[in-house]
Amino acid sequence: MEVIYLCKRILKNNNLSNVSLELTEEYNYCMYYELNTRKIFINPSILLEDSSQYDLPFEAYVTIIFCHELGHYLDEELQDIDDLRNLCKLLLNDPNRSDEKGLIKNIRDCSMKAEINAWDIAERFINPVIIKDFKIIKEKSLCLAKETVDLEMQRALIERRLNRR
Repeated sequence: MEVIYLCKRILKNNNLSNVSLELTEEYNYCMYYELNTRKIFINPSILLEDSSQYDLPFEAYVTIIFCHELGHYLDEELQDIDDLRNLCKLLLNDPNRSDEKGLIKNIRDCSMKAEINAWDIAERFINPVIIKDFKIIKEKSLCLAKETVDLEMQRALIERRLNRR
């Protein structure tokens, strides 16, 4: 089944006609939501590659991932979360600030809040038939997000300390 068709069917079934979808081959993400353009980008080749990690039909995997991105789209807190995260990143670049641990905690918390919100919103759209698979993917995704954020924060600390020299 064509990925865009499946995503559009999910939108139609949930009366969400104003969501913009765009195919891309640019990034290493199977799908991602871009706040500035309010578009969900879909990379079919990465989607197919990522789906092979799970023992479930491709359509179910696409549905789960798309509903997660739809969660970002529908998250009314996302702009505020993103603004706070960006402000903390900006302040972290100031070598005269002494509250780097607090800033890093705020960045980490914002990043995780955005992911948790998206997964919580996504669950509203998931058919009970695939809810078990949804929860497995959600758990793995949140663990990966935490690891990624932690690595990004370690990198930011190192860069900050190098810039202070």
